[in-house]
Amino acid sequence: MQLKKHWLLLILLLALFLRLYHLDSKAPGTDEQWSIVYAEDTLSGKYYETIEEYTYPPIFNYVLAFTMQLTGKSHYALQFLMVLFGVLSVYLVYLLTKELFTKKIALLTAFLLAINPFHIMYSQHIRSYIFLMVLFLLATLLFYYYIKTNKVNYLYWLTLVYVISFYTHVFAAFYVITHFIIAFILYCTKSFKLKPYLISMGVTTLLCALWLPILFQQATTFVPAAATLDLLGIHNWYIIPHIFYKYAMTVDVSTTLTNFSYFFILFGIISIVFLHGCYTLLNKNTTKGVFLVLSLFLPIGILVFLSFIFPLYSFRYSVYLFPIYLLLLVQGIEAIQHKLLKKSVLLLTILTWFSLLIYYYTISLEPKWNIAIAI
Repeated sequence: MQLKKHWLLLILLLALFLRLYHLDSKAPGTDEQWSIVYAEDTLSGKYYETIEEYTYPPIFNYVLAFTMQLTGKSHYALQFLMVLFGVLSVYLVYLLTKELFTKKIALLTAFLLAINPFHIMYSQHIRSYIFLMVLFLLATLLFYYYIKTNKVNYLYWLTLVYVISFYTHVFAAFYVITHFIIAFILYCTKSFKLKPYLISMGVTTLLCALWLPILFQQATTFVPAAATLDLLGIHNWYIIPHIFYKYAMTVDVSTTLTNFSYFFILFGIISIVFLHGCYTLLNKNTTKGVFLVLSLFLPIGILVFLSFIFPLYSFRYSVYLFPIYLLLLVQGIEAIQHKLLKKSVLLLTILTWFSLLIYYYTISLEPKWNIAIAI
């Protein structure tokens, strides 16, 4: 009985251990050096002198810069900070899932996030993605609290998180827009106080609009830098399954084709269970279904739509949405009626992710490991 009371603590300790494991031996990942350069430039004032040459707003730079000032520019300290953000996101997923469903499902979701190689990889990566995930989860939790209670106090904090998210990465605007659409849908279908939320959105928009003149200056740098896919040919429709493939399997498609072709079968199974979770939740509970399914698919849809117009796509810009994908996957597992089949699917998912985790731990010790993973 005492052990059951501490399941969450054990899961968080497991998450911490898996993210600290071989952290000091890991070779640098994609663009990590730029995060450090941007933080140093923010400290020196160079960032604002040549602001049009940078690709992102400054909040994450300040987070790193503050850590560097405290630790004497320790690289390990910056990695450890990412680990802490990763563990915090596991806890926030637990809170969100518990609010939406049950404590049992919340513990399972937190456990799967704790062992997931995709999440562990980004929890060891000195980029803004895991920090943005924390902000997104916090905003999603506050937004749901407001949906559930209509208490305006939640909107004060939600507005603050919205603004911090945008000044961390401008693509955070996609999830803010999604929340607005969800709010309007719920207003049309149930008791939802729209006016206070509109005021919150108005304040958010005004504060974020202050960055627009600088954003337009940075766009000439940002758009070419973000182009990681040929969006003029057949690869257009590759974007959507590619995002969900990365969520489920972590490694690059080329690596799977070369070394782990059977992973495509595992990806297919996990995808079927995920889609079953989406369908079941929409069919069973309209409010929660709309809330979660749109929270995942709308920001991705906005990114994909814009990528048909501008060369913006990179799956990394959807990393922060991963916990919602996982939550829907767990719903799919829970919806399986046959007990043996349910346990088998869960065990298969865990074993798949552990095998991918071992591969990540092994390959990330080598220079240019990020090519095989495509982080």
